[in-house]
Amino acid sequence: MLSPPLRLDLGGGNLIFSWPEAAQGRGFVLESTTGLPAGSWTPVGAPLTVVDSRCFVTVPATSAGNKFYRLRQ
Repeated sequence: MLSPPLRLDLGGGNLIFSWPEAAQGRGFVLESTTGLPAGSWTPVGAPLTVVDSRCFVTVPATSAGNKFYRLRQ
């Protein structure tokens, strides 16, 4: 199954990742790694919220560093 489109916005010093909730977005986890090709991916520790049928994860830009992000089911 393909992951839903991942959107990235900047707001108030935060990186705001979002993707559609229904139907393909439910059950996906945002993960990060520091380099590609990735030896391993780590779930982003920020909480997931759902607003108006979109999943959101907010990460402080200062802690985001130089990372690559993906959605994984």
